[in-house]
Amino acid sequence: MKKYAGRRSIQQIRRQCAERGIKIDMGLYEKGSDYVVVHLPGAAGTVLPLMYSAVNGRFFYAGGGADNFSSDDAKDGEPWFDALLDFFYTPGSYVPVREVAKCK
Repeated sequence: MKKYAGRRSIQQIRRQCAERGIKIDMGLYEKGSDYVVVHLPGAAGTVLPLMYSAVNGRFFYAGGGADNFSSDDAKDGEPWFDALLDFFYTPGSYVPVREVAKCK
């Protein structure tokens, strides 16, 4: 399982979207919400509107039916899900807060 150091900031997400030609909707965020909507390309030319939280770094897709998923799902190892993890999180080794406290 790949490890991540943390979530990407809204600025980092916006930069990635601009570099890759991906639409990002900041409307909710600009109105005080925790979320932005990232319109990622899906299979067969579809677009997946993913909600991404600037506060906790979670993302989810609620398109209806069995296709719904979130960052909490155990889909590690599936190429499409790993690509989402790489997009929303920074690479590195995650160290739990309780372990960092022991280092002091």
